[in-house]
Amino acid sequence: MQVSGEVAGPSTLLEWNKASVWLDFQYVDNLTIYGTGRIGGQGSIWWDCKRNRKPKCPSQAPTAMSFAFCNGLVLSGFQLFDNPKNHIHTFQCNGVVISHLTITAPEDSPNTDGINIGESTGVQIYNCTIGTGDDCISFLNGTSNVHVSSITCGPGHGISIGSLGRDGTVGIVEQIHVSHSSFIGTMTGARIKTWQGGSGYVREISFEDIILDKVKTPIDIDQFYPNSINQTVKDPCIQVSNVRFIGFHGTATSPTAIVLKCTGPEGCTNIILKDVNITSADPGKNVEAYCHDGHGASSNCAPIVHCLG
Repeated sequence: MQVSGEVAGPSTLLEWNKASVWLDFQYVDNLTIYGTGRIGGQGSIWWDCKRNRKPKCPSQAPTAMSFAFCNGLVLSGFQLFDNPKNHIHTFQCNGVVISHLTITAPEDSPNTDGINIGESTGVQIYNCTIGTGDDCISFLNGTSNVHVSSITCGPGHGISIGSLGRDGTVGIVEQIHVSHSSFIGTMTGARIKTWQGGSGYVREISFEDIILDKVKTPIDIDQFYPNSINQTVKDPCIQVSNVRFIGFHGTATSPTAIVLKCTGPEGCTNIILKDVNITSADPGKNVEAYCHDGHGASSNCAPIVHCLG
């Protein structure tokens, strides 16, 4: 399928006809969508409705492009912009290649994730520019064996694993590898977020060779999501292990550049920070690391993460 010119979504809420997905593909193997065209979702009408809590405002905004059970999927070249909610979502797709996409939405647009990968394996994402009001890329439950490289992310919430474990559910994500990417003006950079009371694991994760430019919190593991202030440990928890943050360089806008909020000795194990140099975006100020029950090791790391040794 070739994308040419501009594809525009409906301009009024009524025209969407309560659709949860705008462009929906299911059970299509070896599907390729490419081209230099633009797909725009007219999202401002949804964001305005939600922000101002207008009467008869629909509770569910539509995802732009959803792919379910599509093996051998290739997406390349085109642009997505201003969608009401998520721009791309995959579910149970194996062997996915996403490259050379540009995905944009205003920084204050709610829930406008760039790419969500759910219950999918064998995924490659590279050479994409993503700037939205939420995660540039997020990896959801059941996702494994993903390689991400050469991503420019910003604005947005960074590249995230989760959230996982809400309402006591099982969350499993493993073998996610992100490299040679940049975060510019994002809320977080590399992020893992899990709910208290969930079960399962996040393991074999790496973020390497990352450039930071005015990122609020460049490294963030939060096992108390979303109420991270209340650090009351509940059993069970999603175990986070074998996570590597290597080669992070750049600036942070928050005084706390590294956050590890873990749930006891089994919550976060073998967390490795190596060759990390994060300084304040405000000249003359310092940044620090916060660590709650993190276990692992660090070397050549600034700021110092005391709990990792």
